[in-house]
Amino acid sequence: MTIHHTPTELELFRTSTIISLGNGQRTRFWHDRWLQGKSPKEIAPDLYKLAWRKNENVAASLTNGQWKRGLRHLSTTEEINQYVELRGLVREVQLGDQPDDIAWRFSANGMYSSSSAYLL
Repeated sequence: MTIHHTPTELELFRTSTIISLGNGQRTRFWHDRWLQGKSPKEIAPDLYKLAWRKNENVAASLTNGQWKRGLRHLSTTEEINQYVELRGLVREVQLGDQPDDIAWRFSANGMYSSSSAYLL
């Protein structure tokens, strides 16, 4: 089933959820907030502009360092600093066997409900 959404609705979803990384199959490398509560796009916006395949999942992106594709032409100090920071964070990531888990940030049990959304 395909769910149609606007960019604003997708950003609201990403802001309202917490991702616990498992096997990295459901989580988008650049866009989702899976790396210490932030997305790589937030951590390294200049690298995001240079990156190829911006919609790959974490598992595919970590395979053989695929996330670094397109970053061969770093040309500014800021790009290099962002690369060093992001690389350090990504090196610590260990994928597991379980699926990624997405929890709703605004309820005690992590489950979405219309009432918890309404309270926002």
